[in-house]
Amino acid sequence: MSKNIWVVCETFEQKITNLTFELLANARHLAEGLGGQVVAVLFTEKRAGLIEELERYGADKVILVEDEKFKQFDSKVAAHALDKLIDKYEPYAVLIGSSVNGRDIGGRITAKREIGLVADCQEIKLTEDKSDIMWIRPTFDGKLLSDIRITSTPKIGTVGNKTGVELFHDEGHKAEVIEEKIEVESPLNKILSFVKDEEHEHLSLEDAEVIVAAGMGVKDEEGLKVVKDFAKALGAEFGVTKPIVDNGWADKSLQVGVTGKTVKPKLYIAVGISGALQHTNGMKESELIIAINSDKDAKIMKIANYGIVGDLFTILPLLSERIREEKKVN
Repeated sequence: MSKNIWVVCETFEQKITNLTFELLANARHLAEGLGGQVVAVLFTEKRAGLIEELERYGADKVILVEDEKFKQFDSKVAAHALDKLIDKYEPYAVLIGSSVNGRDIGGRITAKREIGLVADCQEIKLTEDKSDIMWIRPTFDGKLLSDIRITSTPKIGTVGNKTGVELFHDEGHKAEVIEEKIEVESPLNKILSFVKDEEHEHLSLEDAEVIVAAGMGVKDEEGLKVVKDFAKALGAEFGVTKPIVDNGWADKSLQVGVTGKTVKPKLYIAVGISGALQHTNGMKESELIIAINSDKDAKIMKIANYGIVGDLFTILPLLSERIREEKKVN
């Protein structure tokens, strides 16, 4: 078995995702300590421009499986191909992004091989003696962080974004490209076309510079609309806390916190959010935090740079109106 650290790459609209770049940076830290290499595993319909991106962000090798069957994502197809590659190259560890697709692949490949999986890790690092990997993930609904070790091989985990590792970027870095031909299973379904959902079209929360997030202080779905309107007026991305998602008022993709998205925007406005650890651990690294809450003693006030004490249903409509007026003038 090698000491190489693999990264299963994800693409969107023929570009490598930012989450993949973070995984490559994490893989480099691990590989340097273990004396191995960073290997990017790329399943794609066409390679155009993708290899160069992976090189710049730290891949020492790229295992390329180019096949028209990867035109659309299918976790069963990807897991089958990954299983064949693991058999051939025997990596030390495999890092997969904690995205919807990544979680799907992670579950399938570990079930197929009957090995362990650590899901949704917030941090991965070597032990002091560099003999093992510490897979650190939230537990007890995000109230604690657990340090987990994997005894099966290869070690496989899904890892979230914003893990705190500095991205590797070197325009001169080159990678060895290994092309593999694998008999890929045909997908069980076929996508005929895509229809853009303009109502829900937005940047990913991880990439947003300004986020307005709502908590249970909104009281109900009607109250949530007031915060959404403020976010729209400000030109910010919209996020929510876990209880909002649990109540079915917003999609899971909008959840900020250790069991949702970890974000580090330039400005984070927390509206009606109490400040539970599960949430604040996912946004406390924001450059500037403004909290709007009727309770001056709310936990969120302790980490906020500025706090506004008052009724959000009075404050937000006034702010939204003023912002729109200023935009008209300018």
